Order: sequence, then C-alpha cells, then structure tokens
Amino acid sequence: CTPADITALEKLESAMNQGLKLPIPDFVQLDLQFHLKIADASQNPVLAQLLRTIRGLLQEWIVRSQSMARARDAARRGHIDILAAFHNRDPIAARAAMKAHLEESYALMRQASL
Repeated sequence: CTPADITALEKLESAMNQGLKLPIPDFVQLDLQFHLKIADASQNPVLAQLLRTIRGLLQEWIVRSQSMARARDAARRGHIDILAAFHNRDPIAARAAMKAHLEESYALMRQASL
C-alpha cells in the first residue's frame, strides 16, 4: 500500500477511536470504510471487487458484532495491529493481524447471535 493509503486508513481509525460513542450505524460505516480501503490498498482488483460485492454481508457482520459491549474496543485494537504491520511494511504481520481481527469479530458476532 502507498503512504496515501496508510494516511487514509489512519484517518478512518482515528475517526473510529474518537467516535467510540457514536451510534452503531455511524460507527459501522467507519469500520466498513476501513475494510474497503484495505481492499483497495491491496491493489488486488479481485479482492477489492469481492469486498464491494459482499459489502452488505460485511456490514451485517459488523452490525451484529457491535451489539457486544467489547466489540468497538476489539475493532480498534485489531485495526491498530493491522496499521502497525502496514507501517512496518510487513505483509506476514498484516495477514496475521487481519486474520486475528476477523476471527475475533466472528466470535463476537456468533456470541451476539446466541
């Protein structure tokens, strides 16, 4: 990803951090934008198109996970870890951070569904 991509991701993460008390729909939009920006930054058109195609599903996933009290903090921590890997230009760490972030979000969503 480019320095401009990292800056855009940092702005989204900062807005999410400052908006930890935002209404769920507003927070969800920031979270969704963060993930779509990562897909665009990957410069992989297949990944970017895939995320746009499943945008509604991704949004629903985020909404469901947000019903859990610790979900926003978990999202924030995950995004910080992903950004750190981007800053370090470490694709292995970025992949591991994204995997951990998605797994934690999935676990929260499953708990919310019970």
